[in-house]
Amino acid sequence: MLAACSGNSSAQAVGAVNGDDGGSRTSVPDGAAPRLAEEAAVPGADGGHTPVEAAVDRTPPTIKFGSPSSPLHLPYPSASEPLALGATFRLVGNPSLEFTPDERDGAIVGFSPVEKKVLPFSGVWKAVAMGFDLAGLPVLQPADFETVADPGIFPQDGFDSATGDDIATVIGSLPMTGAAALVRNSKLLHIDRAAGKDALHFTARLLVSAEHGYPATGHVSVGVIGGTRSDQALSFDDQPIATGDGEWKYASNAVDGSLVLTETGSDVVVEFTPPSVSPGPASCVSAENLHCFTRAALLIDDVRVE
Repeated sequence: MLAACSGNSSAQAVGAVNGDDGGSRTSVPDGAAPRLAEEAAVPGADGGHTPVEAAVDRTPPTIKFGSPSSPLHLPYPSASEPLALGATFRLVGNPSLEFTPDERDGAIVGFSPVEKKVLPFSGVWKAVAMGFDLAGLPVLQPADFETVADPGIFPQDGFDSATGDDIATVIGSLPMTGAAALVRNSKLLHIDRAAGKDALHFTARLLVSAEHGYPATGHVSVGVIGGTRSDQALSFDDQPIATGDGEWKYASNAVDGSLVLTETGSDVVVEFTPPSVSPGPASCVSAENLHCFTRAALLIDDVRVE
């Protein structure tokens, strides 16, 4: 069945290092601490005194995010170090996007989008960041944010006309009629929606490389460009089927999924995402043993909007 689902740098500790005179020298590393200019005398190993040298933060903070991205997934920018309260981030383009600051321990560590907007393909947005780190250094302006190129209109023919490494016609003894999408990472589709069609339909199977990785949950996201993204978890029964396939040894029964499109517009974007790779049972003691890790994929077919 299908179930609906709705760098930070920290100031490092002061450390003791050997001074030129053989005594100890205390230093404060470059980071997010306020600027220190004073010096103090501390006992050295030779009975003398060695001054404390306070390092000055000269590294401006940066904002990082993934790009290019799927039109369905807005960035969640993170700061390279804590920022003073009042810092802001936004994307300027068509449409412009606002973000709210993520606060932790009285500082800003990143930003989250206000809305789950579905963006156009091949778009470019200017990222604008304003604010300072805790040492008073201004944040550097980030690079532009981009969305991936349009994969082309999906013909809604059950992938029978598709080619590529992510298209399968045989998975062991599984019953298959024609081709299906073998989704190892993600599968992004652009569908031209006809008037009066208001729901996305598809079939899905879970594939795993080892029985101990079963069951697992995938996801599907959908939305009309310019509208709001909807998400759904893909849950499968707990009775794996042995496939006889050399790579995908177990599969779920096929399930039928659907999501209602509540917004108008002809350009529909769909993305299927398989479960993450998962570790094996406790008997797998070596991380280098690939058999201790389960690979998972989705087998997607009959995708259509009707």
